[in-house]
Amino acid sequence: MLGATTHLQEELLRADIFVFPSRYEGFPNALCEAMALGLPVVASDCSGNTTVVQDDVDSLLFPVGNVPILVQKLMFLIENFDEWQRLSQNARCLPERFSEALNYQLWREVIERVADRRGYYQRDW
Repeated sequence: MLGATTHLQEELLRADIFVFPSRYEGFPNALCEAMALGLPVVASDCSGNTTVVQDDVDSLLFPVGNVPILVQKLMFLIENFDEWQRLSQNARCLPERFSEALNYQLWREVIERVADRRGYYQRDW
């Protein structure tokens, strides 16, 4: 294990696979950073992770705490370079799914739906 570093991006760029075996996550920033750099991910299927990743599209998920399946997924990526490349390429698309403009649009839609249901005056946004 590397330990603490002040050069996170450099260290991530040296990696081949990002393993994220969390039992629980809020919003997994480290996972997002690794994916944005194009690292294929093997992550647990805990709540925060499943908000971010798309199993078998940009990552591989395994059940929380299931070490044999984690090892199986890692071995699959190590032995299948085409899958490694596919996941890596798809992982790089993550920032588009969480862009600032998209987040503003989603918040606006939520606010408008709530305001409309409560009969609040519709403002011209």
